[in-house]
Formats: sequence, C-alpha cells, structure tokens
Amino acid sequence: MRFVFVAAVFVAAIVRSAAAADAPLPVPLTRPVMKQALEDMKGRTPRIPLPELTEVDREKLGERGSSYESRLR
Repeated sequence: MRFVFVAAVFVAAIVRSAAAADAPLPVPLTRPVMKQALEDMKGRTPRIPLPELTEVDREKLGERGSSYESRLR
C-alpha cells in the first residue's frame, strides 16, 4: 500500500512540474525589474533557427546577412 502512495505522490510531482514549465512567467511590476527582464531576454537563443543562406541571399544582404533580425525582414 505504501508503494502505491509513494508512486502516486511521485507522479503528481512530475505532472505538476511539467505544468509549471509550460506556464508563462509573471509580468514584472516595477520598471527596474522590467528592464532586467528585457536584458535577460537578449541573451536567449532564437526559438526557431533560420535556414542557411543561399549565395543569392548572401549577395543581396551583404554584411547584414549574419544578423538574425535582418534576415527576418
């Protein structure tokens, strides 16, 4: 009986942690906290990697081709 109880608690903890990972982060309430949150976002890796540039795209974009934002435009 103890095994079933321990297993149920373990499964509940896993489900709760998975749900917490999907939940959005809280909105910063003060300006300094918001600025810090924005600075922290700059270091994140892009969620969707862009495909490699073709030769035509490299010629068209020039030096700007290495920037993620310029390639999105």
